[in-house]
Amino acid sequence: MAGKTGAGLGTTYSDLEELIPGRLLLFLYADGRSPNWSCRIYTGNRRYLWRSLKTQDKEQAKVRAFDLWAEVAHQVKEGVVAEPADLQREINRWIDLQEKRFKAGEIGRTLFKGKRSTFDLYVRQYAAWKGWKRLADIPADGWSEYRFWRKEQGWRLLSSREGANRSKTPPKDSTVNREITLIGEWYRSYLVPKGLVAGVPTIKKTKVTRDELNANPPFSPEDWMRITRRLKVWAQDPKARQPQWRQVVRHFVLISANVGWRPDSEGLEMRWNQVANKSRQRQQ
Repeated sequence: MAGKTGAGLGTTYSDLEELIPGRLLLFLYADGRSPNWSCRIYTGNRRYLWRSLKTQDKEQAKVRAFDLWAEVAHQVKEGVVAEPADLQREINRWIDLQEKRFKAGEIGRTLFKGKRSTFDLYVRQYAAWKGWKRLADIPADGWSEYRFWRKEQGWRLLSSREGANRSKTPPKDSTVNREITLIGEWYRSYLVPKGLVAGVPTIKKTKVTRDELNANPPFSPEDWMRITRRLKVWAQDPKARQPQWRQVVRHFVLISANVGWRPDSEGLEMRWNQVANKSRQRQQ
């Protein structure tokens, strides 16, 4: 059955096993979206739940699938019917989560407003354009047209939350790259950990043109020296409520500058375990 499309799966699979006829399916995606096993659970009334089992071991996946099925079956019996993940609802929850982070001082106002407008306007409208209502409706290549849509149609839309700041020109490639980064963060930091989707989609970015770089020039050496000195003082402020996060921000900016990132694009995809610690290497 490898390579065929499973009923209701919306994509192809490389392996599939029916653990409980008509109620519980165990499968692997064939499109490369995730190497882990996933399952589909029937919840009644022609509705299904899709969950990643977060393991590549088939026997372990079976155990987790049966446990999950038993949990969902109990919820259905008690009247707490498990509904497929609604796309708009999860967008709302992600925006609410970012607002809480902003109020807690974890992210700044500019970043929060950027995330809110990206999801509240463009992600919602793109989903409507594609006809998606549930997360399960999104195929592996569902975001491949985002850049085209954003530059041809999306820029004409007016955000009700952003007042009358209607853009009169298509967005720059750097702007779309930033939005693509935020969509990837939504998957990595929210949808995948919650088991709502199997993996993070690949959304290609475009290299920023020289015109855009000239329109947004890098800091001069003098500017950069002032910034680093100010960051050091800011990060070492003994009165800071969360000094550890200030150190994280400082080192993130330093790393971004040293490797030539713009912190709102490529830098957000980097993880600390990918950063070489030269002092630790010398000690070893």
